[in-house]
Amino acid sequence: MKIVEHVLVSDSLIESQFACNVAACKGACCIEGDLGAPLAEHEIETLKKALPSVLKELDKKSQNLIEKEGFVDYSLGQKSTQCHEDGLCVFATSQNGVLQCGIEKAYQKGNTNFQKPISCHLYPIREKAYGAFTALNYHKWDICQAACQKGQEEEISLLSFAKDALERRFGKAWYQKAKKILQNS
Repeated sequence: MKIVEHVLVSDSLIESQFACNVAACKGACCIEGDLGAPLAEHEIETLKKALPSVLKELDKKSQNLIEKEGFVDYSLGQKSTQCHEDGLCVFATSQNGVLQCGIEKAYQKGNTNFQKPISCHLYPIREKAYGAFTALNYHKWDICQAACQKGQEEEISLLSFAKDALERRFGKAWYQKAKKILQNS
């Protein structure tokens, strides 16, 4: 574990190789797990504003669930995206059998400035607050085996794979500092 400013960074971010392989996993992270995507308070407000554009990307079942119960699940003491009974994130859409994020689709079309929850963008890196510090750890999960294999084949570290998300979350200067510290250790 290394400290980069106020962030505790697991060595596994440089030691592990990873490159998302959605063709193999079919977007399983949008349906697997106990809860939907963790949401920060500011993301809830931003997503409320983006919702009219995002709803256009979703099927009727998801639109109805959001209308009936909202898009935030407050269970288990954590704010996360609402999920259907089968575990599918309310923002997930399916195209050719592959799950995609409706929020990101609206973003890519230029209909919103909100890309997607940072927890989704960072995945498989998980963020946890510890007092004044934020810890970043690699969430190893069997649904990402194809991504690990692809990362090994292409020699892409998890840190490199998550560059855009880490820069979005902590800034470009922080990412460059983290990369230097982790590579030199």
